[in-house]
Amino acid sequence: MRPSKVYAQFCWALLICGTTASCILRSVQTIRQEQSPSPEASPNTNPAPTKPSPAPTTSGSASNPSPIAGPSPSSGTAATRVDNSTDANDVVKYARLCKQELGISHLPKLPPWNCLEGKELPVTIQDQPLNASNYALLTSHKIACDHPSWLGAEPCANYGFVTHRTLAPNVEAYLICRDQKFSTYKDRATRLADLKASSGADSFNSYYAFDSLGMIWTNTKTGKTCFFDYVGMVYGGYVPSPDDDHVPDYTELPDPKPPTELATGSIINSIWKRNARGTWRSPDHIGTNDSCTVCHDTGPLKGTPWISLVMDIPSNPVQVPMLVVGSALASWKEKYPIRAISTAPVTVNGKSEPQICTTCHRIGNQATCKTDLAYSIGLAVPPNVPVTAAKDFFHRVWMPPADSSWKGKSDAELNKLWNDAYGPHIKRMNCCCKNPDAINCTSQDILTFPLPRPVAGKGPEVCN
Repeated sequence: MRPSKVYAQFCWALLICGTTASCILRSVQTIRQEQSPSPEASPNTNPAPTKPSPAPTTSGSASNPSPIAGPSPSSGTAATRVDNSTDANDVVKYARLCKQELGISHLPKLPPWNCLEGKELPVTIQDQPLNASNYALLTSHKIACDHPSWLGAEPCANYGFVTHRTLAPNVEAYLICRDQKFSTYKDRATRLADLKASSGADSFNSYYAFDSLGMIWTNTKTGKTCFFDYVGMVYGGYVPSPDDDHVPDYTELPDPKPPTELATGSIINSIWKRNARGTWRSPDHIGTNDSCTVCHDTGPLKGTPWISLVMDIPSNPVQVPMLVVGSALASWKEKYPIRAISTAPVTVNGKSEPQICTTCHRIGNQATCKTDLAYSIGLAVPPNVPVTAAKDFFHRVWMPPADSSWKGKSDAELNKLWNDAYGPHIKRMNCCCKNPDAINCTSQDILTFPLPRPVAGKGPEVCN
């Protein structure tokens, strides 16, 4: 059996055992008994999935995480090794291409990230923090959280972090670290206290382990954008930037550092001793198995009620296209043609008004039209979220935003005010999402430079 399969078995052990150290270590011992020791991974090779993870559906739900096999060793010595990697199959070379395209090639290797230094996305139930009692009801889907995410099988799963960095003028980077499953109600501060009180594999994993990473680099002036991701168990304390081929040393890890049983031996290569190639998936894998632009169909950046709890994500400039960098991701343009949908002016109470839904941002024809618009106006909730999430107006309706003068009104009054002001806009917007070629609708290709003008629908359908 090749060493890459050994590593895949170890990843399965992590997923099966969760954070139970004895179970993980028993699995590792079994693998070692069956296989000879694997040589150290070559820095010129790339992670390859043991099996592809299916692309997210246009409903916005994500597939369950699948383990990623570690870098496979190259044969031969360093002197005879041939590097056949390109920016299509090597994440480091892709990241360097991205830096060139985004106008930041002058920057040195970007520093690593620490998920725990980001802003923790709180999960509340009726505005109350999680505790053992309400968490048991939440994990059994008997109650809902106040602000579910719009991606993942468990939208109310807690322990997510988002971090923003400005890499250069007009160049922004965002990292999101998530645990997409239920594990414990405890937040960062409580898990850190547990780790300091009793350092061991269980408390270490509870604090540092995530099962999903996503990163976006974008130039907000040109629209050039790069996507990076990873699905599988990952140490969140040291996340190499995608352009960094440096393998960290134990002394470079943040405090609290891994406990004794996770600090030495071959096991460290599967946990924290990983550079960008051992952390991020290769571009060709992302291009084949993922569909980032299905959700990001209004531009590179996407705000939701969940993210807005801790960070205001700026709207994508409507005059700037989204230009995805890299040949490996070029297939998305054909597989998922992105169009910005809008409408002709709408008549409200006898007055003609521009479409309110596209005044500040775009409405994309993929996930935004198909699911997110309904989530925003309170007509639907994400999968596995009971309808108890829609308990009052301000928890149910996100966009278009309620007027500040409406505060203090009853739920019935708020519903009437909102429907009177926005109902005609929503009706036409929904119609044009379903029939973008209808009369009174417009569509615009946002993946092309220069950005083409919106095209008016010619019918025969009519959206009134």
